[in-house]
Amino acid sequence: MNAGRFAGKRVALYARYSSHLQSCASIEDQVHRCKQFIETHGGQVSPELVFTDQAISGASIARPGFEALMQAVVDHRVAVIVTEDMSRISRDFADAAQIFKRLDYLRVPLIGVGDGIDTGMKMGRMVYQFASMRNGLYREDLR
Repeated sequence: MNAGRFAGKRVALYARYSSHLQSCASIEDQVHRCKQFIETHGGQVSPELVFTDQAISGASIARPGFEALMQAVVDHRVAVIVTEDMSRISRDFADAAQIFKRLDYLRVPLIGVGDGIDTGMKMGRMVYQFASMRNGLYREDLR
């Protein structure tokens, strides 16, 4: 990736943690890491494009912050989404497939900082699908 990849683009950031047993600082840590990544690549994130969900599982897409993010995408207020890793977006394979399909249709790439997934890249679709399966299996193992 070059240093100007996000320059002039409306970049959204999504962060989530799963349960009340986790630290609230997790959101701050994820936001900080993603902002650093975005700034390193020539972009900025407006506060209104930072979406979060606290103590909500990724097993469902019925999450207020995530729903607001997707509405911003549909409203064409977002050109790219950055998250810490794809497990923040979804831990359900079917939901992840629907999310990918919608973002792909709207031409909005999804980038995972920690796992290096970029759905805007040629192999992004396949890597995203493998990660989605892995994330779903991890959720099952936690049960």
